[in-house]
Amino acid sequence: MSTPFVPDGPVADVLARLPLTPRTRWTAPPLHQRVTDLLTRARRASSKRSTVSAGNVLQQAAVLLADLGRLPEAIELSAAHTRLCTARRPLTAEAARRALAPQGTAAALLVRAGRAEDALVLLSEITRALAEDDAAALPHGPLPLAQLTAADDDREDVGGWWAAVQAEHGARALALEGRWAQAHFHTKTARGASPQSGLLDARQIAIVAMAAEGRTDLARSLIDGTRLLAPWERVVAALLRVLCALIGQDTSSDQVLVLLDAMFSAHDAIEPRCHDPLWDTELWLALVDVAAAAGRPADGLHRYVADWARSSRDGYSAAALLEHRLAQHLDGEDRAALTRIADAAGLGAKPVPARTGSRLAEAIRLATATLAAG
Repeated sequence: MSTPFVPDGPVADVLARLPLTPRTRWTAPPLHQRVTDLLTRARRASSKRSTVSAGNVLQQAAVLLADLGRLPEAIELSAAHTRLCTARRPLTAEAARRALAPQGTAAALLVRAGRAEDALVLLSEITRALAEDDAAALPHGPLPLAQLTAADDDREDVGGWWAAVQAEHGARALALEGRWAQAHFHTKTARGASPQSGLLDARQIAIVAMAAEGRTDLARSLIDGTRLLAPWERVVAALLRVLCALIGQDTSSDQVLVLLDAMFSAHDAIEPRCHDPLWDTELWLALVDVAAAAGRPADGLHRYVADWARSSRDGYSAAALLEHRLAQHLDGEDRAALTRIADAAGLGAKPVPARTGSRLAEAIRLATATLAAG
């Protein structure tokens, strides 16, 4: 039996970023801009009596509360959102999905905060409640999910949709804890598990799980057998090949350098995703970590990463770089500029200007009233 793989150093840093897939993620522009946008949309939803738009406002308000260091409030807002939506049960499948969507957001926020076990509890309890046509008993109070839908087709539709939500966030929670084999099992039937689906979350998790179990040859065959559909997938595939070589310790140093060169060449060929700046920053940082793990520090890349993070004006990207060891190579100007971007986005438990706080509260109140009015 092979010795269990226990990651440390830069290898552990790389694994903590996996799976790496570009999605329509949250962005963090300046706080006043985010709050103004939320309030404008909440007022529009109120005037048009749009419960869908009001629900979107509440979901983004929950993300913003978490960014401000107020995660418990964000989770409670997500619960209140679901309770409002379920007050008129039974619902259509579409309305039921909208009612449960805030719980997917809550799970994602818990995973992002490193509270993987709490996310798993939330996901599994809602899955149980849906299966048993029961209320979900959660730490922040029950969610009334009994008789959520009336028609069998709607119940099946919602159950399948929630299974995909659970697979995505549950697998990420398990991966965060280094439980790759369990994460792999979690995604066996998830979207992206097929080699024809490209290098989505499920496929990346399967590859890492095989490598972590000492089956690096199988992990490599999974990479080689995956149909790479987009340029970014070639970068991640190249990164995973280097990772397999490092975990398996069965590749010569010269071969590892060849793999690293292929990884950076693949990255040179992709265009930044302007609507998803954090993805590009995380990909840069993952490349830096895997190069360091291979004994070829890429500290000189700090210039490129800093330029990208500064030009994106995204608080998440700035904070990610400032928290990375690469930040020690930043000059004073870059460090100050990135700190200003992160601070302007309101990231962390810092006092919020009174007017900004009252406008955020008004946006939440308006959106809540719109949902309650139905």
